[in-house]
Amino acid sequence: MPTIYPLLKPHDWPHKELVAHRLLSDKIERAPLIAFGFDTGDNYQYVPKAQCEDIDELYKQARANLAALNYPWELGDSHGLRFAASSGKEFSAERVLDPAAMLECHRLLESDRIVVAAPRRTCLFAARDALPDDEDMKLFVQLTMHTYNDDSYGHAPISPALFVLENGNITQIKFADDHAYASPPKPVSKPRWKFWR
Repeated sequence: MPTIYPLLKPHDWPHKELVAHRLLSDKIERAPLIAFGFDTGDNYQYVPKAQCEDIDELYKQARANLAALNYPWELGDSHGLRFAASSGKEFSAERVLDPAAMLECHRLLESDRIVVAAPRRTCLFAARDALPDDEDMKLFVQLTMHTYNDDSYGHAPISPALFVLENGNITQIKFADDHAYASPPKPVSKPRWKFWR
């Protein structure tokens, strides 16, 4: 049997009724859903809904498989916004579901409360939480929306959700496109990234 992982999908993903999945939140209508599948190299294959007897057990197994992946974090700066990124790997976005990976992100950002975005497949970035009015958070929201709307790398969109985490766990979900400053000011250039180790 292949190694099954959780896969974040848009809340309105058209195939959700055919595959085993669970809601990230049953209280937040637009929150991404979690499907279960594996990478075949060319695409993802999903566990059919009819073949899943215990969704909670499947989620537990998939999260354990996710936790076994060792994707590095990089610290960076974009226009003064200090952030952590773990991107470019097949299941990078899903790391938001891994409490151990998120605790490491808390440590790197030196913050008990962080905000995390997974706007597209293979993309995850985080910053200290200062929503809704801090200037850095305005930039974080703009960065999230820019990435969510930018199809230049061909990675499928997931959500403009902003996940607020404490102690490695999601405590709140907000949406970048709900903020008045979600649209970048004019003129805008692509974000400049500077990483340090």
